[in-house]
Amino acid sequence: MYRTLFDLNGRVAVVTGGTSGLGRGSLGLLLETVLKEFGKADILVNAAGVTLKGPTEVDENDWLRVMKTNLTGTLRAFRSLTPIHGG
Repeated sequence: MYRTLFDLNGRVAVVTGGTSGLGRGSLGLLLETVLKEFGKADILVNAAGVTLKGPTEVDENDWLRVMKTNLTGTLRAFRSLTPIHGG
């Protein structure tokens, strides 16, 4: 079972995250391209995120930007894949 669970042969992974950000529109285009080329997406690695100064130095707007990027971005990436998997 261990080998079956972690065997990546034949699986397609979508990996996000970079220095300038992918953006919602680009994610849709990426997934569309993946589906056209491979017909499926089995794995999502959403490595996108931002960090700011220490928590005592962050104002509320900075905090909201971190939450929007790190949490909402992850949710949007996941939701972009759920129609593919029937979720």
